[in-house]
Amino acid sequence: MKTKCRLSVLSGLLAICASAATLGAACGAEAPVDDPAAKAYLAGDLRRAQRLLEKEVASGKARPSRYLFLGRVYFMRRNWQAARKTLDELLKKDPDNPRARELLGRTLFRLDEFEKAVELYEESLGSVENAELRLELAEGLIGLGRKTDATVQLRKVIEDKTPRPKAHYLLGKLRLESGLGHWASRQLWVAVKLGSKEPDLRLALARAFFMEGRVTGALAAAGPFPDAEPGARVGERLLVRRVKGPAGDEKGPGLWRVAAADTALYQIETFLAERPGGAYQAAALLLAARCWLAAGDHARAAKHAARLRGRSREAAVLKLKIALAAGKLDEFTRLLAAAPPDMKPPPEELVRLLLHASLALQVEGNLKGALALLENADAAMPGRSEVLRPAAQVLARLGRTEEAHAKARLLAELHPDSPKVKLIAGRFGVDMEAMEKQGAPVLREKEDEK
Repeated sequence: MKTKCRLSVLSGLLAICASAATLGAACGAEAPVDDPAAKAYLAGDLRRAQRLLEKEVASGKARPSRYLFLGRVYFMRRNWQAARKTLDELLKKDPDNPRARELLGRTLFRLDEFEKAVELYEESLGSVENAELRLELAEGLIGLGRKTDATVQLRKVIEDKTPRPKAHYLLGKLRLESGLGHWASRQLWVAVKLGSKEPDLRLALARAFFMEGRVTGALAAAGPFPDAEPGARVGERLLVRRVKGPAGDEKGPGLWRVAAADTALYQIETFLAERPGGAYQAAALLLAARCWLAAGDHARAAKHAARLRGRSREAAVLKLKIALAAGKLDEFTRLLAAAPPDMKPPPEELVRLLLHASLALQVEGNLKGALALLENADAAMPGRSEVLRPAAQVLARLGRTEEAHAKARLLAELHPDSPKVKLIAGRFGVDMEAMEKQGAPVLREKEDEK
């Protein structure tokens, strides 16, 4: 939050000193033309203006307006502590000075003292409307965790006739944190179109599109781009895969399926191209890998995932999913076996992955490998019907009849009301009617044993 709030400093400074008319506000009165400090201020020589005003204030004869002027100069030079001290001294002399209280609020905001800053902002906005001040109020509220109040203030800023990209960016981020992908993408898209330069804007927009399921969108055909590679950007389009004919051959020389700019894949690849490295790199690579995995390009997904450094459960789980989706079952098994407990997927997700991998191994005819994965799934979440049912069937195919019957009896005991369990249990001779009477699974007698 500290970094995010400090990004607003430049816009605040520009709003304060845009013209000579600001001088009256800086001085608290009409500045005399023979005022050396005022001349230095207007000439952009803030250092000289500061020296002259410091000397005047130190003499003890300065008017309150000169304290305000000096506080403004300190603020312009980003000397927040000096500005705070000067404004505190002024407010001891003139406690109700509205300009001093507003400037103190701006100063405290930049010192991350949001609680007092918000109090002063609300006081100032009670007497005069100022969209720039209201925007900083919203940021202060975000810093205090008052996100609902911040949302109200940001909506008021957006209603102002002057476009403010940062208001759309902040509102989009709040919507994103609330899980409202559609509403987040609308605000963040406007921020992009207004030229916002927030460092994580495109990453946030990609996350919003991904959240609402707009990963690639409808892939239109474009080209020819005969020498291009997947991931290349052509204008506001991203090349995803070559157009193929029914027989798997290229339908035309260099024709591609492309994703539009309003998709997660386009935005995340644009972010990685514009901002290689940096604080957001890990999150961006993770999202890029997920997008390419969803787009069906396992190679590019694995390429992005391989660039992730350090320990991360999300990255470890993603690499498992990529290996599984690519049909690399040996790699999936190796990664899972090598992963420490804190790097493995949560139990529910782990069971889903193991079931998927087990089914793939059964298709390949590797029944022992499939059974091993099912046993791992049962260890992760014991007694699950979706695990015990295929385990019983695999044991039967391996000729381990007694163990298959034991699984069937366990299934019947744990899930007596499940139609699927009744079907499986019946195949393995479990008498469900007798079980209901006796309260335990009972095997039917075989015909040749009667």
